[in-house]
Amino acid sequence: MEIFKFRLKYGISIRSNWNLALRIWCLCAILLLHSGLYAQESDFELWKAIEVKKGWGKDVTFSFEEQVRLNNNVSQFKSAFFDLGARYELGKRARISLGYRYTNRLKSEGQRLYTDFSFKSRREFLNIEPAFRIRYQEDYEVGESAERSVRPKISIKTDVKPLRLSVSFAAELFYQLLTEGNQFDRYRFNFGLSYPLSNQSSVTLAYLFQEEFDVRNPLTSSIVSLSFSIELYQYDLESRRRMPRVKR
Repeated sequence: MEIFKFRLKYGISIRSNWNLALRIWCLCAILLLHSGLYAQESDFELWKAIEVKKGWGKDVTFSFEEQVRLNNNVSQFKSAFFDLGARYELGKRARISLGYRYTNRLKSEGQRLYTDFSFKSRREFLNIEPAFRIRYQEDYEVGESAERSVRPKISIKTDVKPLRLSVSFAAELFYQLLTEGNQFDRYRFNFGLSYPLSNQSSVTLAYLFQEEFDVRNPLTSSIVSLSFSIELYQYDLESRRRMPRVKR
C-alpha cells in the first residue's frame, strides 16, 4: 500500500515534469530549426548626423536633420538623407510630429512621410523618465509600391548631473503592413550618451543593435552613431504680437 502511494504521488509528478521538459525541448528545436532556415548576415555601420531645431512660440518646433550612413564594416557608402520635421506640444507630457525624409542611396532614391505620437509618464522613478512613442510611416521608391509600417518604441532617460551627461536606453519594434499579411520583422536597441556643448548645442554618442527576423537573409547590425544638435533661439510670438504697429 505504501509502495502504491509512493508511485501515485511521485510517479505522476516525475511523468508530468518529464512531459513538460520534452515539450520545452521540442519547442526550442522548432525555433532553432526555423531560425536556421535563413542565412544569417552581420554588419557594422557608422551613422553621422547634424540636426538644427528652431522653436516657434511655446508649442511648435521645426527641425532639419542631415545624416550620412556607412555600412559594410564602415567601408562603403550606404545612404544619406535630409529630414524636415515639425512638432507640436500637446501639453507637458504629449506631443505630435510630422516629417518628410528624402534619401539618396547608391542605386536608388526614396522618400518617406511619417507621423509620431509621443507620451511621457507623469511619474519618475529614481530620476528615470520613461516615455512611449509610436510612429506610422510610408516609404516610396520609383517603380515600387509604398511600404507602410508602424514602429512602437519605449525609452527611459536619466541625467547624471555631476558629469553633465544624459543617459538613455530605447527598444523599438518594426511592424510591416503588407498586403499578404502584417508581421514584425525587425527590432532595435539603442543606448546613448548626450553631453551639452553649450546652452544651445549638444553631442550624442550612441550604440544601436538591430536584427531582422522572419525574412530571407536576415541582417544583424551593430551601429555607432555620432550626432550634433543645435537649437536656435526661439521665436517669441507673444512679444511679436505685443509690438505696436507702424502706420505707413
